[in-house]
Amino acid sequence: MTTDRPADTITLRHGVPTPADLYLDGHPLSHLLGWDETLACLDRAIARLFTFFRAAQDRPDRTPLDIFLFEGGWVYAKRDGLAGPVLWLFLLEQLRAGMARRPLARLEIENDLHVPAEFLRAARDELGLVTPDPAGFPAHASAEIRDPRDRMGKWRWLWRSVLRVATTRPDPAVKGAQGRCLLISTASMQKHRYGTLIDDLHHQIGDGTRLIGVHPKERAWASDADYPPGVISAHRGGGPGAVLRAAWIGWRVMRRQRQLAPDMRRVDPVLASMLTYRYPHAFHAALHALCIEALVRRLRPAAFIRNGNYNTPDERRTNWACRRAGVPTIVVTPRSLSTRMPAMPMDYRRERDSLPVGYVVSDERSRALLHDWGVPDRDIALGSLEILAEETPQAPAEPGPVCALILLDNRRVSGTMIRQILDALPATNIRLLVRAHPLTPFSAQPDVLQALEGRDWEDVTGVLMRKVVRPDRTLAFSPCSGAGVDAVRCGAALVWMPYLSSNAPAHMDAIASTGTVCDGASDLPRHTAVLADPAALARQARTDRDTLRAALTPTHTPLVDAVCALIAARQGTPYTRSQDND
Repeated sequence: MTTDRPADTITLRHGVPTPADLYLDGHPLSHLLGWDETLACLDRAIARLFTFFRAAQDRPDRTPLDIFLFEGGWVYAKRDGLAGPVLWLFLLEQLRAGMARRPLARLEIENDLHVPAEFLRAARDELGLVTPDPAGFPAHASAEIRDPRDRMGKWRWLWRSVLRVATTRPDPAVKGAQGRCLLISTASMQKHRYGTLIDDLHHQIGDGTRLIGVHPKERAWASDADYPPGVISAHRGGGPGAVLRAAWIGWRVMRRQRQLAPDMRRVDPVLASMLTYRYPHAFHAALHALCIEALVRRLRPAAFIRNGNYNTPDERRTNWACRRAGVPTIVVTPRSLSTRMPAMPMDYRRERDSLPVGYVVSDERSRALLHDWGVPDRDIALGSLEILAEETPQAPAEPGPVCALILLDNRRVSGTMIRQILDALPATNIRLLVRAHPLTPFSAQPDVLQALEGRDWEDVTGVLMRKVVRPDRTLAFSPCSGAGVDAVRCGAALVWMPYLSSNAPAHMDAIASTGTVCDGASDLPRHTAVLADPAALARQARTDRDTLRAALTPTHTPLVDAVCALIAARQGTPYTRSQDND
C-alpha cells in the first residue's frame, strides 16, 4: 500500500470482556474494519486453529492418547467466546487486515497486559511490526495465556490433587443408585442452567430413577464440602489406582508431545508453541478423565446429560470417559449452533471418540450444521424450553404497562449497558425487568445496583423466560447473548448492543438471526422510542419472530421430550410420562 500518511501505533489493551483487544485512535480496530472484515478475520483464525489440529489428527501414527493433546487436553484452545489461542489468532488477522487499510508500524501494550510471547513473535515475523521484546512475556502452556495463576500446570496443585483423589472415598449419598440413575452436569440442582429440565425429568421418568448432579468444572484439588444436596464430586473416591494411571498416561503424553513437536512446528510455529503443555497439565487432564470413567462405571447411569458444549476440554474428557465405560453422553445445546463459535465446529469422523452420543438442539439450522459436521441423523433430536409465542398456548394478555427487559451478560459490559439503557428509556409508564447472568449475580455487580438506585425494577434472574416476557409487550436488550434469542421466541422484540462487547463477533450468527442492531449510545433512543407506542412494539415483536422463524426454523418440541427420546433410543428404556404423575 502506498500512502503519504505516517505510520501509526496500534495498542493492545484489555478487551471488554475478552482478555485483549486492539485499539487504534482510541477505538477498537474492529470499528475501522467493519463487521464483514472483522468476521472474515475470525473465520480465518478458526480455520487456522482447525488446520493445526487436523494435521495432528490425520497422522498415520496417531495413538489413542493423542486426545489428551489435541482434544481433551486443550486448556483454552476452544471456548464459548473469544479466548486462548483462537483469540490471539483473531487479533493477528485483524492486524493483517488493518495494515491493508492504514500504515501500522508499532504495537504497544497497555497496563501490563498478559500477552503470549508467541503472539508478539508472530506480529514481528509475519507482519513486520515493532513490538516489545517477546523474551519478557510468557511462552507455552495455553492456560497461562489467559491467567498467569493457572493451577493445572503447577506442581504444587498436582500434589494436592494426588492427596485428595487417593485418600477420599466415594460419596455415600449415592449408595444404592447403581443402575437406576441419570447423571446431570450441574453445579446446583436448584439452579440448573436449563430452567425446569430437572423438574421435568423427575415428572417424566418417575421416582424410580435418581437424578444426580456432577459438578462440571471441578478441579481435582478442590474441596466439595460446600456442594449443595444432590451434587457430587467426580474426583472424590478415585483412589490410588486412578492417580497411578494418570501419572503413567501423563508421562506418555509428554513423551508424545516431544515426539510430535518438530512436525507441529512446521505446520504452525505459533500454535505449536502456544499449545505446549507442562507435565501437570497432562496429569490433571488424564486424572479428570479417569475419575469420570470410574464414577460412571460405579453408578452405571442410563445417560450422562451435559450442558451446552461438547468441544471444550472438560466435555471432551467426559465424553471420552463415558464412551469407554459404555454410558451414553447427551449434550443439550439450547442456543443455535454457529461456525463462528470456537467451541462448536467439529469433524465427527475424526473426533467421534471424544464426542457425545446424542445431541439436543433447538432449531433446524443447528440440526443441519451437525449433519454437515458428520453427526448421524439418528443421534440428533430437536427440543427447546422456549417455544415460539404463536406455537404454544398463551394466557390472555394482562392489562398493564409495556416491559423493558435488560439481559445482562459479562460484568465488564453490564454497568455501561444498563446506564445507557436507563438514560434512553422514554418518560412513560414502563415496567423495568433486569436479568443477571447466572454466573454473575447482582451481588457481584455493585455498579449495576448503583445505576438502578431510585428506580422501580424487578429482578427476574433465574425465572423462565416464558414467564418473564409478556408477548408483544416486551422490548428486550442484549449485548450479544443467546438469551436475547430466547426472549424473541417467547414474544419479545429485541435490540442488540454488540458495540459494547469485544466478544460480539463470535455471536454474530445469533445477532443476524433476529432483532435490530443498535449502532451506539446515541442511536439507542431511536430503538427505545417504540416503548411509547404499544402497537409499534407488537409489530416489531412479530417481525422479529418471523425473522427468527425464517433464519432458524425453531422447534416446537418440549426439551424434556427430546432428552427422554434420546435416552430411550440408546437404552431401550421407555421413558414416558408416568400415570402416577399425571
